[in-house]
Amino acid sequence: MHRLKFFAAVLGSSTFLVPAAFAQTATPAPDGGGLSEIVVTAQKREQNLQDVPIAITALNSQAIANARATSIANLSGVAPNVTVNDQGDPSAPAITIRGIGCCATLNAVDPKVGIYIDGVYIGRATGGLFDLADIERVEILRGPQGTLFGRNATAGAMSLITREPTGKLGIKQDLSYGNYNAFRSRTTINLPAWGPLSVSATYLHDQVDGYARNGLGGMTIDFGPATGGRYGKLTAAKRLGGHNTDAVRIAARLEATDDLTVDYKFDYTDSNATPEPSQVLGLGDAGAASPDLAGLILGQSLLGGHNNIFTPANKASNTVYNFSTNQHLQVGGHSLTLNWKANDTVTLKSITAYRWYKLDPNAFDLAATGGMVVPDGMGGTIPFATLLSVRQSKQHQFSQELQLNISTDHLEFVAGGFYFKERAPAYDPLFGFSLAGAPQLFPGNVAYTAGSGITNSISKNESKAVYAQATYHVTDQLDVTGGIRATWDNRFVNISSLQFTNTNVGLGEHTSNFSHVDYTAVLTYKPTRDITAYAKIATGYVSGGIVAGQSFEPETLKNYEIGIKSELFDRRLRANIDAYYMDYRNLQVQTFGANGLVYDNAGKAKVKGVEAEFEAVPVDKLTLGMNLGYQQFIYKTYVTGGVDIGETGLDIARPRDTPKWNLKLSADYRFPEFGNGAEPFARIDARYRSKAFANITPVGVASTEAVTNIDPYWIVDGRVGVRSFDLGRIKASASVWAMNMFNSRKILFANNLSTVVAATFVHPRTYGMDLSIDF
Repeated sequence: MHRLKFFAAVLGSSTFLVPAAFAQTATPAPDGGGLSEIVVTAQKREQNLQDVPIAITALNSQAIANARATSIANLSGVAPNVTVNDQGDPSAPAITIRGIGCCATLNAVDPKVGIYIDGVYIGRATGGLFDLADIERVEILRGPQGTLFGRNATAGAMSLITREPTGKLGIKQDLSYGNYNAFRSRTTINLPAWGPLSVSATYLHDQVDGYARNGLGGMTIDFGPATGGRYGKLTAAKRLGGHNTDAVRIAARLEATDDLTVDYKFDYTDSNATPEPSQVLGLGDAGAASPDLAGLILGQSLLGGHNNIFTPANKASNTVYNFSTNQHLQVGGHSLTLNWKANDTVTLKSITAYRWYKLDPNAFDLAATGGMVVPDGMGGTIPFATLLSVRQSKQHQFSQELQLNISTDHLEFVAGGFYFKERAPAYDPLFGFSLAGAPQLFPGNVAYTAGSGITNSISKNESKAVYAQATYHVTDQLDVTGGIRATWDNRFVNISSLQFTNTNVGLGEHTSNFSHVDYTAVLTYKPTRDITAYAKIATGYVSGGIVAGQSFEPETLKNYEIGIKSELFDRRLRANIDAYYMDYRNLQVQTFGANGLVYDNAGKAKVKGVEAEFEAVPVDKLTLGMNLGYQQFIYKTYVTGGVDIGETGLDIARPRDTPKWNLKLSADYRFPEFGNGAEPFARIDARYRSKAFANITPVGVASTEAVTNIDPYWIVDGRVGVRSFDLGRIKASASVWAMNMFNSRKILFANNLSTVVAATFVHPRTYGMDLSIDF
């Protein structure tokens, strides 16, 4: 009944919304110019974006350049109800789609948003923060992708497609310089085809100084005694929020025959980055409940320490005191794709891939309290922190996918098999305050001898799946689609030590097996060539497992969705609208409690929302865009500590980092061309997100409640320049730009870590200039 009422309301409102939006841009251009067609591969075959019955946003290379999106982290807000940030940790993106996401970087937790590069699934969140150096297209699919996309994901998928070699000699050089000594250079070389073989190579260097000074910069702690000599000394970074990255990508295409194409791709990234500066907003649940700990945190000015609580607490500071060190991350991978067109109807594809990453030992001041001190009993003080994450990890994975595509006048059919295997060891000490005993102390620059414990584990995960999906063209206007996928997950973990005592799985070797069947059913109707309407039901699944000694079960989701896609007025207006209702069961959540990390199944939720994307060319050379998202995430049950605090219980659980409203507006104007073909342009982008919550369970603590709200904010970016002017045989483009031009420093991400609530803030204003030369 709730679903029927919701969809009825959406349909009723859209009756008025869509014509009103159309009427604003009803005047066609005299030269017939309009929006370009966008081709996507969301259903394992090339299709016009407007014909795909999926809530999907696609950005081609020009759109990526226009928005100056240089990495996945810059894609926040490019699609309705999609947010991306790095949680302060530069090694892993936190992607949320329709209120569903997960910030876990643990080696046994599957991401709820699947990331794919050239069809290859990326198994771990760590190492998934890809640079968009050589990307031809980004496709963001919203909602569960239970049938076609590799490992299943409940929230959605982000698919990156890289450029193919051209087979013609060419060099493209992109240069950029900005404040904070930002420098970026990308060189792409396409070699002439050698018979059937074409090759291209791209080299990227990207660096920027940290934008915040670290008051603990240069402080060294020896973690050797606490880790059996495994880590040794780590030194806090002098500046935070910077990076220095080198990346190489090679692509080769062999057109073996007229019907067989072989593509090989290799990428390698070597990154040194420092975490974002982190501040304390106030006391968390446990901090507020412990007078001694609260007094220690709030009384740091009397002891000569720094608790990173500034006045006001929700205002970003240019200097913080974080014991956060450089993170050295290496990521690489190989993929081999064979595409054989057996005949005009049948195509076979094979995708074989091997990927890996390695994260060297590093410290991350998770609670932002690394600048605190405690009395040493002899009239002096020694350093102290409430929660400090020190970790290293690595992973390697192998995957194989086989696809069969059949296309006839009346039927589109795709079937395949998928195999994935990974090994991911992790060594995770966590140091800080123990509520069960005395504070754990930092012995300054000498040695660190005490801590909350170490989790040392090796995870081995294996997944197998078979799938099939068919679309039958009942008439020229009506399509019926059905799909099914069966998945078998086998998970093994060997735990040799544990940080925490609140676990239900002990030391030793443990095996768990899960299986699930997902399905998709879609009805698509095209009343005209330019309008597509659809209704669908789709399910999704994320495997369970064991992490940090805690077993958890799979989560599942069922999505009901209706949508309409349209291109009107000679492609002067593109309007895509969808509404969804999702039943979310056994949802997996990560929280921090008095006894440390908790990763468990919380209960059930109902999620509903509306998404709208508009793009219009009201007059020649002016393109306007708008993405609007509304989402409502309500816990039906949320069980923690044996108590239901969801909708049917105490009614105090709420979604984390899920604003009800999000909006993106853009305008791009191309001025009349100069004689040499130069085309001046100006572009502005503005993103808005409404109020959100920093944590799931405030448990009614007034002081915690006061600091766990993330205020609404706007971010405005601008760019002006000249595209494609001739310099002899060289084509060039140049622009100046500013990101966050009004320097909005609102809270970006916050964590209730039991003792304190810690937060990172929106990156400050950056500006610079770009130059692109094409030989």
